[in-house]
Amino acid sequence: MTQQRRTPHLRRALALAGLPLAILGMALSVAPAQAASRSLSTQTIAIDAVEVTVAGTVDGSRAQFSIELNTHSGDLANDLSKSRLTVAGVNFSNGKWSGDPVGGHHRSGRLTFVGRTKQLGTISLRLSGWTKALTFRWSAKGQPLR
Repeated sequence: MTQQRRTPHLRRALALAGLPLAILGMALSVAPAQAASRSLSTQTIAIDAVEVTVAGTVDGSRAQFSIELNTHSGDLANDLSKSRLTVAGVNFSNGKWSGDPVGGHHRSGRLTFVGRTKQLGTISLRLSGWTKALTFRWSAKGQPLR
């Protein structure tokens, strides 16, 4: 008889011990996922005798763009850190340029923006320093928009 009483108590104890693990598993399965990193197709635009090539990645907290500038007339004096980024209607102007300094005929580097967005939508990168607006645009899926 004592054996029969212990068995239900043991079963209950084991069931309760597994309860926190089950709750943790449910919490992990319904926790919101971070926005996946999205690759942006490479685009090239010629403006003011300069060929500008941009490719990038973007997620819910950061965007990085690889940028190449090439010309054979004049120096490349653009301050790319003054560029602006818009993701799903949210504007960012805190770009950080890490790459070749101002001057010369060829420059390359990385332009990084840090900030949070609730969703990934249309992406628009406006580079600073040209006589006309130089804007690269991508769809939410990373495809070029014209």
